[in-house]
Amino acid sequence: MIVSTVNITSDQQIFWQYGVVKLNETIVTTWAMMIVMTLGSMLITRKLATERTISRWQSALEIIVTGIEGQIREVGLGEPRKYLSFLGTLSFSLGRAAYASSFPDSSRQPVRSRQTAALALCVFIAVPLFGIRSRVSLVISARTSSRP
Repeated sequence: MIVSTVNITSDQQIFWQYGVVKLNETIVTTWAMMIVMTLGSMLITRKLATERTISRWQSALEIIVTGIEGQIREVGLGEPRKYLSFLGTLSFSLGRAAYASSFPDSSRQPVRSRQTAALALCVFIAVPLFGIRSRVSLVISARTSSRP
């Protein structure tokens, strides 16, 4: 007796389609996670304080940000604040993917070669952009400082 199984990936689960435009589970899941991340960051950062006493959330957030800044500085990049948003988001995405893969039925989670390729593409684009931005700021600062 031969038993065949159907392996349906999240790309094959179509929620909505209009002509060639398809809205599949991967896209819906990605947008849902982005919305959750945005709402979570708004919730965590809405009551940031500069006084002596800060909340537990702010303390945890400052520890995470300080840790990421320290790692960026240890790699040798000056001014870690320039890279913090990109590398923090990249680290969060990789951590979330690793966490999601530890659960059963992780085959439906976005932990596959396409995500790796997408992250590599982000880095491939970001590195020249950060380089161009630093060069442009050097040129602008040189021109403004040489003016009488």
